[in-house]
Amino acid sequence: MKLKIKENKEMDFLVGIIMLAIGIIMFVGNIYVRSNFFSGRIGIGNVYVGTGVFTIPLVAGLVWMFLSPKKTMPKIITIVGFLLIIIIAVSSISIRVSSIPLYKWIIMLVLIIGGGILTLRALRLAGKSK
Repeated sequence: MKLKIKENKEMDFLVGIIMLAIGIIMFVGNIYVRSNFFSGRIGIGNVYVGTGVFTIPLVAGLVWMFLSPKKTMPKIITIVGFLLIIIIAVSSISIRVSSIPLYKWIIMLVLIIGGGILTLRALRLAGKSK
């Protein structure tokens, strides 16, 4: 005798999202993020530069833009200064995963991968039924 299991795509989607959320929350709870941007200096190779130096192009571009607003060069310098600050801030971030037991890794991976598969399967079934 063959068992007939009815597919409940709404329940699969809900359970998948819950599993995915719990797995991601468990994973993110074990991550440490640290930034060196506000420590006063940034190391570029073997050279250490103060973080205030990276604001000079932005401030110079803003002042120049207010003095002559129709020119394009101050706008370019302002954008480059802003992008430089963003790039330096992002590159100074260090992300580290804490040491956790193997069984917790397995639980997190099962929740994340299983929840993702359930959610994608429910979405695929919803797309086929239309």
